[in-house]
Amino acid sequence: MLDCTKLAESPACDSFRSRFAKGNSTVIGAVSPPNQAVACFRPGEDTFLVVSYPRVEDQVFPPGLESPDLEKSLATVTTMVYKNQQSDDLRRWPGYWEKLAREPKTEAVFSSAGGDQGIAGIDSSGLVISYDFVNAETTTITLYASGP
Repeated sequence: MLDCTKLAESPACDSFRSRFAKGNSTVIGAVSPPNQAVACFRPGEDTFLVVSYPRVEDQVFPPGLESPDLEKSLATVTTMVYKNQQSDDLRRWPGYWEKLAREPKTEAVFSSAGGDQGIAGIDSSGLVISYDFVNAETTTITLYASGP
């Protein structure tokens, strides 16, 4: 469970924790094994984002068809945005964990398959999510989130 004590008066963290108390299967599944997740809370607002993806340690890496030195494992990164206790946005990026055959799983890199839905990328230093959305003023904004 997430410790929100470092987030002073965070309505978003309270909403996140209430999802667990109510047994919300979507949020619980996103942050529970075999997934790994990152939660981000908007300060002073009841809005939070959860980025969820399969743990690289649990992936199976068969030898690649394109190159025997490159191993791939199909995976999907998902983002969920909750605003004022309601689901506000859901996005998925299918892609692959990829690594060289001689490298450990922890060196694998996730890359989304591309398209017009933005990008998702994960490596040993962190994750990057970027996509366009329309805000309340109908202005198109690019969300770029990055972190360890």
